[in-house]
Amino acid sequence: MTEKQHLTEPFLQQVATWLYRTYGNRLDLLTVVLPDRRAGVFFNEYLNRLIDRPILGPDIVAVDDLMSRLSDLQPSDTVNLTLLLHRIYTEVTGHPESLDEFYFWGEILLADFDIVDKYLVDARQLFRNIYDLKEIEERFDFLTDTQKAAIRQFWGGLVEIRDGNRRNFLEIWGKLADVYERFRQRLTADGIGYSGLIYRNVAEKIDNGAFTWTNPYAFVGFNGLTPCEKRLFTALKKAGQANFFWDCDTELLQAKEQEAGLFLRENVITFPSPSDFELQSTVQTPDIRLISVPGQVAQVQALNQDSIFTPSPPLNFDSVAIVLADESLMLPTTAALTYRVPTMNINITMGYPLRDTPVFSFITRIMELYRKGNCREMAGQTVFNYRAVLALLNHQLLTGTEIAEIADNILKEKKLQVPASDFKNIPLLEIIFQKRDTWHSALDAILQVINILAAKLCDGDGSLEAEYFYQAYITLSRLRELLRNHKLADSGAMTLDLFYRLLLRSMQSVRIPLEGEPLSDLQVMGLLETRALDFQQVIILSANEGTLPRNKSEHSFITYNLRKAFGLPAFEEDDAVQAYYFYRLLRRAQHVRLIYDSSGEGPNSGEMSRFLTQLLYNSAPMTFSDATAPKKLDLFFHAPAVKTNPVEIRRTKEHSAKLIAMKCLTPSALNTWLDCQKKFYFRYIAEIREPDEITEEIDSRLFGSLFHKAAEIVYTALGGNGQLITAHALEDMRSSDLPDKATMQAFAEEMFHSDHVNPEFLSGENLLIKENIKTYLLKMLENDRRYAPFRLAVSTEKNDDGTPLHTGLEDNGYRARFNTDNGSVTVGGIFDRVDIVGEQLRIIDYKTGRNVNLDYKTGRKAPDHAADIRKLTDPDEKERRKEIFQTLVYAEVLSRTLGRRPPITPCIYKIDDFFADFNPEIRYNRQPVDYQEIADEFQLVLTALLNEVLACDGIYAPTKIEKHCNTCYCAAICGNRNTTESE
Repeated sequence: MTEKQHLTEPFLQQVATWLYRTYGNRLDLLTVVLPDRRAGVFFNEYLNRLIDRPILGPDIVAVDDLMSRLSDLQPSDTVNLTLLLHRIYTEVTGHPESLDEFYFWGEILLADFDIVDKYLVDARQLFRNIYDLKEIEERFDFLTDTQKAAIRQFWGGLVEIRDGNRRNFLEIWGKLADVYERFRQRLTADGIGYSGLIYRNVAEKIDNGAFTWTNPYAFVGFNGLTPCEKRLFTALKKAGQANFFWDCDTELLQAKEQEAGLFLRENVITFPSPSDFELQSTVQTPDIRLISVPGQVAQVQALNQDSIFTPSPPLNFDSVAIVLADESLMLPTTAALTYRVPTMNINITMGYPLRDTPVFSFITRIMELYRKGNCREMAGQTVFNYRAVLALLNHQLLTGTEIAEIADNILKEKKLQVPASDFKNIPLLEIIFQKRDTWHSALDAILQVINILAAKLCDGDGSLEAEYFYQAYITLSRLRELLRNHKLADSGAMTLDLFYRLLLRSMQSVRIPLEGEPLSDLQVMGLLETRALDFQQVIILSANEGTLPRNKSEHSFITYNLRKAFGLPAFEEDDAVQAYYFYRLLRRAQHVRLIYDSSGEGPNSGEMSRFLTQLLYNSAPMTFSDATAPKKLDLFFHAPAVKTNPVEIRRTKEHSAKLIAMKCLTPSALNTWLDCQKKFYFRYIAEIREPDEITEEIDSRLFGSLFHKAAEIVYTALGGNGQLITAHALEDMRSSDLPDKATMQAFAEEMFHSDHVNPEFLSGENLLIKENIKTYLLKMLENDRRYAPFRLAVSTEKNDDGTPLHTGLEDNGYRARFNTDNGSVTVGGIFDRVDIVGEQLRIIDYKTGRNVNLDYKTGRKAPDHAADIRKLTDPDEKERRKEIFQTLVYAEVLSRTLGRRPPITPCIYKIDDFFADFNPEIRYNRQPVDYQEIADEFQLVLTALLNEVLACDGIYAPTKIEKHCNTCYCAAICGNRNTTESE
């Protein structure tokens, strides 16, 4: 196979040359019809290059614009059409289906009407066939699911729509033809229509002889034609006023097994090009490379490789095209190009989708705020779910210290429900945070907010940000007028959820026209926008199967078999159209780079497009020699792993002084020291707190807080004033409603951070957990009967003025001063409970966690009490008994507070044991521990630990136990994760 010189003259330039040579000064009489407006811009530029004197140019128009110009109807938007279709549907069928229920499949029906009209199908006959198929399904209802599936496979699957009255629904199917005809009549009377109806209107006018064709037309660069377009082409051909120009060469036409030439093989015969127009064929195979990149967004990084993208300025407007098969790559592609070629102009022909702007996400977050479940009445005031509130407050369009303080306060106070009163005195937030029961009140609020933000954030200089707000405001204003015209302003038919869907639908279809030079250095476009265009360099991103060609899983009431029977396009025709666009784009290029994501992550399969496979295995409608065959390359981006060096923090006198001056060093703080000294530093010296979080799900920590609070309320009621708690009092408490009320109050304070919670707000899992907590509480009351009578103890520590520092169970705190070689420090905390049983003091710690072992003997054959006590403060002990250590610290603090060593029994109430053999005493070698017997040994261990904590030299040693790092909130700044030992 011989190779020739590369042809640099694009298809549109060839057509422009022929038309200028043929019409000369009469170009103004000519109408040039192209597939889209972008092709018109390129064609006009090619024509201008040929003209050397001032003349009037031709009328250059896209085919959709031409059809609208010839039709009696004007295009209307989908939302308006669907609302009108619902009204017609209810009138014709008499079926009172709500707009909310109708909207989804109303859009499907509208799409089917569109295709029926564009292909001039007899709608009544088609819908009669659909009705017959549904009737067959009804008649064979007795069949098994497998048999039904076989029949559906034969006839083609229909969209299933649920309806309780199946016979009534079947009757509705029989009226779809009437719905179609009435809908068409109404649109025609109003002078509006969808695309298909406009096309059909033109075809019918042609059949009725409504047009007199006196001026010439040139149809350039088309491929698959609808019957309506064929009617137009035929009429102009018969009138001798049409020329047709097809971009296809011999290889494409002769490869009959190839889908790309499916339509052109018929078109070139039915509508031949002028006899003196000879399309110059491509004579050199382009340099094609198929490049795999592991990662969807990583594909854009290939643009930084010289072997893939070689921007050699100056560039013409038809030099380089970067084609996005997946348009979601537009932003990262633009960013990569701006970095690679900062001095070049980039023209994004597809426009900037409004859905990708901050304004769109901001509006959707406001609407989420108003949706059911996020806005409700609670305790006589309007409250909002914290998730929706924080999502909105953290949006980039909301700035300011006041807003940040509100968000921080929600986290600190862990407000699950945020009252509207929190947003007073901030006008913008006052507008947003109101209950919006109707769609028009919600929309009015959004429009007000857009106005305020636009005035605040945009300087009115035509910036892109200003265009965001402008397009959003115009779109929403049009939607408001549309809904008002349909008299839905006060109608219950328009729910907030349905309005939200309409709002999304309206905004998602809007593209912001980007100002700039359309004939700039680099063109970034979608595949559809490349129609009739040629480029020297072509780079296609996301050339994956499923994206190129794009799988169209559009819902339809028209089955595959009916589509074939009535000449409607199916997936084969769609694939053929995309195949043509793909191959014609390659034919005149010099360099082609086809990049696909090989990772298989997300929606991609990781498989290259079938078009690439055809190129690779020589089944494409292109001729390759061994030298010019496409080459397959694998591109990898190796990011070297960055190992974080551990942060070494030295201990200082200032650190020791800060600890000595602390109001209280708690047993929890000492446990933190033993777990990891560096974490102790971050938490207590640097005061880096764990990030505030809110959760609607009850985790183990929140469960423990709920149980502790409920127990505190119940036992305060029993003995908070020092009264004796008897077995009878415990039993009376079990049979009263206070445990239930206490549990609800615990939820109000610990979860909702309120004085009261409406019981209806507890549902599902939380309701079950509430009942579990109540059950545990009742069982604890029952277990405590064995220790009755007993009395609750209170602290004897005094304030400076001599008043009791702690007088009740709600703040059962004790502190004691410990002297060490490195200074004196206060140790203590709030005990869950201290009670007096006879002469015995019991220190009780509630534990709701799992696997708490109350025996601290560590497995030696012969007991060694002193060694086992030391194990409680051994930082390298993976199964260190933290709970026992904490309770023994409390025992020592209590002894020092009282100034003596009374009999003290340290206890841990494990809720896991409430329903088993309940033995809460801490044990050593299976025997209950009396703190008096081990106090001397434990005091030595505790004093040594405190002396170590207060030391001024050395460093804060990191943990050697990996699991401590895995759950540590300081791991990101510590750098110790890479050095811990694996368990």
